[in-house]
Amino acid sequence: MVNDENLQRFYHWLQAKGDELSVVLALRWLGEFEQYAEEDEEDFRELKAWLKSQDDPRAVSTLRVVTWFEETTEPDPMLKRLHDWLQAKGNDPTAVLVQWWLIEFVEAQEEDCPQTTLMPTVH
Repeated sequence: MVNDENLQRFYHWLQAKGDELSVVLALRWLGEFEQYAEEDEEDFRELKAWLKSQDDPRAVSTLRVVTWFEETTEPDPMLKRLHDWLQAKGNDPTAVLVQWWLIEFVEAQEEDCPQTTLMPTVH
């Protein structure tokens, strides 16, 4: 499971909505997203390990750029990554449904705590 507080809050918020089909489908897709995010992070770790093992100046340069990028750039919040992942699914009905739930969650959180922004606008 991806260790992200906002993603976990979204999961629990959605789970509290009950057992209706739209909630069950959305929770299933959240699980798929978490698997995708974990695999994505593992692939990135493997790429860095491979670059370190190469005896090639281009690999060394690439690793320096990757390391610099990691050290100077904030990663996208997990809810933003979820939104982007759903957007990549196109007009898939379940993706559209999960996007709707995500927007509802973000709006509910902003109403509860207006000075907190969970992610860039997803509308």
